[in-house]
Amino acid sequence: MHTIGITISRDRICAVALEESTQAPRIAAAVSVPCTEPFGTPGDAAVLSNALREALPGIPLPGAVVTLPPALTFLRPMTLPVTDLPRARAIHLAELEGNLPIEDEEILSDLLPVPREGSGLFFAVAARRSFVENVSVQFGAAGIRVDRVVTDPVALLLLAPEDAGTPRDGVYLSTLNDVLLLRVSGGGVTAARQFPRAMADRPEELLGALRE
Repeated sequence: MHTIGITISRDRICAVALEESTQAPRIAAAVSVPCTEPFGTPGDAAVLSNALREALPGIPLPGAVVTLPPALTFLRPMTLPVTDLPRARAIHLAELEGNLPIEDEEILSDLLPVPREGSGLFFAVAARRSFVENVSVQFGAAGIRVDRVVTDPVALLLLAPEDAGTPRDGVYLSTLNDVLLLRVSGGGVTAARQFPRAMADRPEELLGALRE
């Protein structure tokens, strides 16, 4: 059994196919294609699909998880009158409406995991609904079924889960696209910041911002 992870950036689209039939998943194929326009086009999706088929001869392409880069999402802290994630998810959208540079009906959002001892502080990650839908359509037309669309913070937290599925405590850093910093404590995110990629060579400033 295989699964595919696709990462979109401004300049490239990358895909990794994992074989999960063994005890430890192994990389069965890894391909990437340049974007002819920022964040890719339907033609780029087709080129990626062909590259995957060549790398996995005779294997039908499985569904994919697509990761959106920070440049296409909105990371927002918010304080809500509840402390548990289910109730916060039910009401957080109202806090975002009118506070993002997109139309309210375009907002597609979810909350990052919170510490076990909740404080009412949450971090929402939102994207344009139309872009998420277009991503699914483009890859679907190229023969890659999109099972799930996630954002860089979610993908980063999934890299080091504990046995219970919660992220391990620590500081998480990603420079694949823009710079993304997350601080995790008690199984949830307690701080989250995004920075331009140009700041990747200034670690003191990044860590200072995370401490604020």
